[in-house]
Amino acid sequence: MTGEKGQAELPVLAPAPEAELKPLTAPPTFSIVIPTYEAAETVAASIESALGQSHRAHEVIVVDDGSRDDLDQVLSPFRERIELVRKENGGGASALNAGAEAASGEFLAILDADDAYDPRRLEALAGLARARPDLDLITTDARFVVAGKEAGRAVSSAVGRRSGESACGPLGASTRAYEPGTTGTVGSACFSAGSRSASSRSPITSIASIQAA
Repeated sequence: MTGEKGQAELPVLAPAPEAELKPLTAPPTFSIVIPTYEAAETVAASIESALGQSHRAHEVIVVDDGSRDDLDQVLSPFRERIELVRKENGGGASALNAGAEAASGEFLAILDADDAYDPRRLEALAGLARARPDLDLITTDARFVVAGKEAGRAVSSAVGRRSGESACGPLGASTRAYEPGTTGTVGSACFSAGSRSASSRSPITSIASIQAA
């Protein structure tokens, strides 16, 4: 797959399309949700990585899940560039749901408050979503960095297409996991404790992953 700006092609693990596809004329929009609780020491780096994407996010939403630390002071330099959602502490799943409800982008991307995106992550995902409009969940590799050195890789959390009516569907939260390159039935558009189910347009969801070079 070639990036939006013509960078080298990256391998993609994805199911074959069921029919001939016509690429989108423009890439879809992405909302980045950063659930935050007592993360004043790390969240600034997360926000900077979200705002610094080569493919600009539609919006960056920070959800304050009842933090009692110095979060307001840390967020102050970013306030004109982010959306802030405040709620009583209810745990990570409820913070994700609050962010999903506030989001208006076509795809929902999750960024932990102690994590950071590669500057080209959304660019790579946007290119894939544009080329394969049949995909509802897309993701990339994640790198584990310790003391400035890569210590391992894994599949990152999926970026899911939002449903047309609501971030949370009527069937409750699903805890089923799927491997990239597969298809499966997803019965939920909500998040539950211990899982990260993403919303989908239909009961059948195709998942694809961009593999790092």
